[in-house]
Amino acid sequence: MKTELGRIATLLQSVETEPTLLQQRMDQLGNVLVTGALVLVFIVVTAGTIRLGFGAFEELLEVALSMAVAVVPEGLPAVITVTLALGTQRMVRRHALIRKLPAVEIGLCDHYLFR
Repeated sequence: MKTELGRIATLLQSVETEPTLLQQRMDQLGNVLVTGALVLVFIVVTAGTIRLGFGAFEELLEVALSMAVAVVPEGLPAVITVTLALGTQRMVRRHALIRKLPAVEIGLCDHYLFR
């Protein structure tokens, strides 16, 4: 690590990467989904307990957790991957040079994903 290559390796390890716009928006979406799921669980369990009593608490909790799991979209990673691929193809057709994937993400976030 005392050579020039060691110094370069140390510099490369200390580089901090900032999240891309797509990553930031996906984090926001995740936060909204988690918050919504927790609110849904609370409402179902509370309203069901008030209406049916504590005897149905376990069943209400099971139903509420099933609903919370259903809130998470299963196909979201596939949709994002396809969208990024389409954006890459569009940039290739325009003979753009793409050195890093965030360059594609910047153009796509506002155009396809988050209108």
